[in-house]
Amino acid sequence: MFRFIELPFTYHWIVRNAIGNGVRSVLDVGCGEGEFTKEISQGERWKIYGIDIYPESVNKAKLSGVYKSVVVGDLVKISKSIANRKYDIVLASQVIEHLTKDDSLTLIAAMEKLALKRVVVTTPVGFIEYDPIDNLESKENPFQKHLSGWSPEDFTKRNYRVFGQGVKFVWRPGGLAHKFPKALPICFLISFVFAPLVYFFPKLGTYMICVRKI
Repeated sequence: MFRFIELPFTYHWIVRNAIGNGVRSVLDVGCGEGEFTKEISQGERWKIYGIDIYPESVNKAKLSGVYKSVVVGDLVKISKSIANRKYDIVLASQVIEHLTKDDSLTLIAAMEKLALKRVVVTTPVGFIEYDPIDNLESKENPFQKHLSGWSPEDFTKRNYRVFGQGVKFVWRPGGLAHKFPKALPICFLISFVFAPLVYFFPKLGTYMICVRKI
């Protein structure tokens, strides 16, 4: 069975490699329903803990079989929402754009205190309006709206390594994939050709994966 984590330079592959080997515990911040973490954790023996502010998503995450425990909590007050312990990896995948800049910085600082090995933060490059098209989250979720945009420099100045994913002229709003939805196979091929370049030059990407070793 094909898995995205096995295809180089895909979003799943980059995040999985950012997490690294020898990991025992992962805190999934803003875990949603847990679908993404379920995919990247296949074959691993991680003890995964989740936190999300939306109760409906937490209820579905509990049924996913991914988490050792998952709780409802305010991400900005994460240090008070999670038991007094640390985690090898603290991950926030596509989360900080749903918070204001100030609240996101508070969250990132808390994540850095909770991590033993690495912090992994992913977000769009620049501001992108939220488009409620995916079926994994309820479209009624009031926390899904995007409130902030980020640049690679926002993270490099905090000693993060930043990697890009999804070439901008294909996947950004107004890009080829949006203009020509029937040509998605060609869009994926174009994106794959440019993927190594985008990986090392994240300003060219739609998304960025930011990693800090603790």
